[in-house]
Amino acid sequence: MNAPPRSVSRRDIAVLAGVLALIAAILAVTHKSPTAWAAECTRLAAHPDERLATGGVPISNISVAEARTACRTAVEKLDRPELHYRYGRALTAGTPTDADKALAFRHAQIAYDRQWAMAAVLLANIHADGRGVPLNPDLALRLLEPAIDRSVPSALWLAASIELRQAGNAARQERGVALMERAGAGGAAGAYAYIGDFFLRSGNPRRAIAAYAQADAAGEREGAYGLGMAHNQLRQYVEAAQHYQRAANLGLPGAQSALAFYFYQGRGGLRQSHPDALAWALRASQGGERDGQYLAGYMYFHAEGVAKDALTAERHLQLAVAQNHTEARRLYEQQVRPFATALRQMPSGSAVGCVETRTSAYDRNFHEYFNRCSHRLNTQVCSRFLAGEIFSLFDGRNRETCTVRQVPAQAYIDSRFGADENSSILRIAISQSHVWIASCYFPLTPRREGNQFSCVQ
Repeated sequence: MNAPPRSVSRRDIAVLAGVLALIAAILAVTHKSPTAWAAECTRLAAHPDERLATGGVPISNISVAEARTACRTAVEKLDRPELHYRYGRALTAGTPTDADKALAFRHAQIAYDRQWAMAAVLLANIHADGRGVPLNPDLALRLLEPAIDRSVPSALWLAASIELRQAGNAARQERGVALMERAGAGGAAGAYAYIGDFFLRSGNPRRAIAAYAQADAAGEREGAYGLGMAHNQLRQYVEAAQHYQRAANLGLPGAQSALAFYFYQGRGGLRQSHPDALAWALRASQGGERDGQYLAGYMYFHAEGVAKDALTAERHLQLAVAQNHTEARRLYEQQVRPFATALRQMPSGSAVGCVETRTSAYDRNFHEYFNRCSHRLNTQVCSRFLAGEIFSLFDGRNRETCTVRQVPAQAYIDSRFGADENSSILRIAISQSHVWIASCYFPLTPRREGNQFSCVQ
């Protein structure tokens, strides 16, 4: 007997579609023309300074795997110098291995030997950073000279960055500033902010302000942030706050973090506001800024501008610790981590059942209270003495005393010294008329409101 035909399921159709798509992709790759591969390599890895119709791609935006595949295939099929250059550039993008660096140098050298102008800039980059070759900034500068003469922005930028790193050589650093200004005038984004950063690190905030102002005028948000940092260094806090606010509203995490601290401290003419400080710290934290992550964690743990939440504090502080923030590490390891760990281990039920009352076998008016559970407790013990209550009838003062204490597992909490109708007058006078005990699992703390209590962080 023949088996009945099996119906085709949706899963079968999906598998078949995937196989067909894979076959189509393989056929597309194997049948693409050399010219098409060259065009693909150009689209994915050409430099903006090549001034092509495709516009070029900044190295940070290169799709590494796609660009390397396209350019390697194009080089194999056409062996043109510009394709060697673009393949070398794709190999330096992302996080290249030592083998990638060596291969990038080989292809950049091939393009340079065949007179492709932009190859000199790529080779200079390789020598300036020591990527697969010995570090040689002087050779890098010699390679860059023709491109500098043509005012190629990337060449000006690289040469300037080399010169600005020459600590102790003021003449070379001034040449670096001049080269970076030429790069900025040529439209290189970030050039003026780079100069501002250099002067700010060098302890010259006034020259930094001039450079940042040029970046700001060019519409670069880093210019506004830099102006804030420079004015802050000069202790011109009102001006700093104004620039920080502009940059923060433009979405710069560093400025958002700085503005958060200004609101936290009430600095620069801003009204002190913990809610505003926390709001900006959270935006900075979301943007990956470690000072913002630290401040957000600090405020959540200390209940500033928000209810205390150790677990949320832990999350933000861990992000800052991962970026080597010293204060965040200290706060996290010494206070937040033990607290958050205890919270996660805390039983979900009430701790009221952990308090056990024991009556003395020798004195039925003497009671002791114990933690009978295997967990630490935070307890609040409130008591009143009869003599104190009598005085309260005359002056209206509340003489109840309350203390919060941490009690180990299965340990003594407190005692009540009472009296009855058979007790002496002295004992009645000094006896406790009332003992009130509220308990929470550590690290939660009892909070009393009237005759009600709750457990809070």
